[in-house]
Amino acid sequence: MTTAKYKDQTIAAEFWIALTLREGTAPLRSYVGQVQAVDANGVRLTLIDWVTGSASGYDLFVPWSNIEAALIATPEHDAKGFGERAAEWKKAVSGEKSDK
Repeated sequence: MTTAKYKDQTIAAEFWIALTLREGTAPLRSYVGQVQAVDANGVRLTLIDWVTGSASGYDLFVPWSNIEAALIATPEHDAKGFGERAAEWKKAVSGEKSDK
């Protein structure tokens, strides 16, 4: 359940997110990271470093018109669990087989 702080926000700064992009938008169909900024133009996120599990890579900006779907974890979700689910999401979007 989301607190009043995030009640009316679909995507907000501090959320962890796995974005699915419209094909042809960027080299990959899915990107995972922590949202840094959201405005009328789109979303900017710091990409995850899969080795450390932290948002410490470069930032990626995606215009709203290029986002097809998103897996989202608010600060109230278990961030540790999100990383595993986001990795599976990324594989599924890319057509890769799951390790499970």
